[in-house]
Formats: sequence, C-alpha cells, structure tokens
Amino acid sequence: YAREKMDQALNELTALGDRSIWITEWNIDGDYSHYGNSLAQALFYADMAFTMAEHPRVTVSAVHNLLSMDAGYNVIRKIWPGFSPQINYHASRLMAPMMLPGNLAQPCALNAVDGLRAMAFLTPDQQTQHLYVINRSGTAMSLADFVGEASSVTVHTLGGDDLASGTGPNAARPNGNMGTNTQVVADIHGVQLPPYSIVHLSWAATPPEPTPLWASSFNGQDDCRLTATIGTDVVQTITGRCADVGGGKVITSSTSSFPSS
Repeated sequence: YAREKMDQALNELTALGDRSIWITEWNIDGDYSHYGNSLAQALFYADMAFTMAEHPRVTVSAVHNLLSMDAGYNVIRKIWPGFSPQINYHASRLMAPMMLPGNLAQPCALNAVDGLRAMAFLTPDQQTQHLYVINRSGTAMSLADFVGEASSVTVHTLGGDDLASGTGPNAARPNGNMGTNTQVVADIHGVQLPPYSIVHLSWAATPPEPTPLWASSFNGQDDCRLTATIGTDVVQTITGRCADVGGGKVITSSTSSFPSS
C-alpha cells in the first residue's frame, strides 16, 4: 500500500484545493495480533515514512499510537511499573532525521535494485550525507557495488532474517530482542543489509567547491574600463575616472553598479 496506493490517494486530494486534511490511524493492514511488534510492521512503517517524506502534500506525520498497554501497534507499551519500547520505537527513531525540514533530496540508484527502497539527502547545511535503505527482499545484500565513495560511515541497522521477530513477546514469537545495532564502517562498500532490514547510513559530506559570485579584471590602458564576470562578461565603462588596483581587489573611486570592492 505504502508504495503503490498512497501516492494515488494523496494526489486525489488535490481536487479539494488548499485544505489541510488529517489522515489518522495508518498502520499495517491485517489481523492486529499477527503483525503487532514485529519486524514486518517496522518495514511497513519505514515504507510509509519514505512515502510521506517524499510527498509534497504531507507536512506533518505522527505515529499511531504512542503509548498504550497493548502489545501491538503502539510505539511504547505500558507494563507496570515501567515501560517497554516496541519495534516501532526503534523504527521511528531511525526515521527522525528524514523528517526534518530543509533536507536536500538526491536521486538514488539503489531504488533500481529489486527488493530495495532507498532515499538519500543532504542536511540543510550540506555538512552531513544521509542514506536510508529498506531491504525487504528476504536476501542479505551488501553495498559492495555502491557507486560513490564514503568513509567513516555511521550505520544504524534494525533487522534480521525473521519477519515475525520483535522487541519482546508477540503473537507469533514467545521471545524477541530486536533492537538497533550501531557501528562505524571504514568504507561504505563494506556495509551489510540483513534480509529484512531498515538501514540508516550517515557520513560527513564533501563540501562543494566555493565559486565566486563575481570576478573582475582591470586594465588601466583599456580605456579605463572595469570588466566583471557574472556568468558572462559584463563591461562597465567608468567615465572620467579610473580604478586603483591593489591587494587583489578593484576599488572604484565613486558609485558603481558593481560592488565597491
């Protein structure tokens, strides 16, 4: 549903115009007791998070539900006298950086691999690169063939080879200890993707090469003209005055349409 129907449903809402709509109680469809607190539920949650983060009409997303005494769709289970995190607690924490405003989305070739869904983006300050991968193929994979370079990659992994496993007992398994594993991998090509998993990778981004807003050249013998390059050459004639060249800057002696230095 998250991949095939949600986009269609959200696009149909455009006929309602500029209105805010609350779509409530989204979660995996099926018998409550069969999917609650299972890796299958976490993969569905991650798929929905991808779709909502990518869709321009979604502005706010909230989990359903946050806290209850149930052992199913809740994020945290109340067990007197304490609390027990359910599997969507771990999944939602993995998804948190994806939901921040201002992220700079990037294309990701991993989406062409059967069984994988991926999302890549830069943080607004362009300092950190993020890559999310959902593997629901049932087959362990790696990023050995990843096109690109990255080192000192922080990898958070939630997953394994048992779709029914959860953080504790559920309807399908009497025990479970599913949680997020974190490690730092020297090279991104060494990252492993368990058969059923959500993997979040992040690393320091390579800053873009600085480019000058404008550049200029001056030749005192060239009819006292100042040439500024802003994409293409623009020539300004400085009538009745010349410019002094010093310290690598061009300084005009009176008001100019270019910056003063």
